Amino acid sequence: MRKFYIENELGQKWDLQDPQKTIQTTVNGIGFAYSNDYFNLGSRFVKNRSEITQKSIEFKLLVRSHIIYKNFIDFILSGEKYKLVYDMDGNVYYIDIDILEVSKNDIIKNDYLTINFKAKNTSLFYKRIEKVYIMKSGANENRWDVKFEFKFEDNVAGTIDAKNNGQISSGFKVEIDGYTENPSIIIIDKFGVETVIPFRIQVGINEKLLFSTLDDDLYAVLQKPSGTVNILNSLDFTKDNFVKLKTGENTVKITGNVSSAKFILYEGYISI
Repeated sequence: MRKFYIENELGQKWDLQDPQKTIQTTVNGIGFAYSNDYFNLGSRFVKNRSEITQKSIEFKLLVRSHIIYKNFIDFILSGEKYKLVYDMDGNVYYIDIDILEVSKNDIIKNDYLTINFKAKNTSLFYKRIEKVYIMKSGANENRWDVKFEFKFEDNVAGTIDAKNNGQISSGFKVEIDGYTENPSIIIIDKFGVETVIPFRIQVGINEKLLFSTLDDDLYAVLQKPSGTVNILNSLDFTKDNFVKLKTGENTVKITGNVSSAKFILYEGYISI
């Protein structure tokens, strides 16, 4: 069974298929399209550029009363950033949206008002993965079963098998807890190609190094009890730091005297 929700940046959700409030009857725009450029070569047309175009999502909604419509408008106005949440039998996908229009037909039919809802997609669909990763253990090491959180001994690299089941290379976030000095994130893809992201920085006790490679949320910061500090200057810009996790099998390592860390993958999908 599929379900649709709208979620704001505060984590508040509006169920679009709650029969006591709002019923979503039709949806358009769950898909993708390409914009291609071609040049003429004799009797052929050869494609020289192709990119995914921005799509719109449109709903028709039924609401039971003017009061519920007002509550829906109040929900829309209560936030600034929105996601459409698409739940298919427990497989939850997100797409970031900008809301363009919410309008209603004031004629009540069968005890319902009709609402037109329009939004622009500002991302592809993605899935925020929360898998259980098992630390690889060697001699004199321990093994933990954890949910995106892993711990390891001093001077031992934390290693996880990170599989990207999405349709495109996908962004990720990493949190590294102090105390540590000069940690590195190492990614090894299925072809054995290694990418190293080194940080020339000291992360104190009760501090966190936060790093993101999401296209619309790139950052490298140090979170202190007193606030957050930009640490982009700790990166080596002779390297490609804001990389994506390629599709398929990957190995992720975190090196340094790290006590604990977290790795979160946002699997990307062109269409679902």
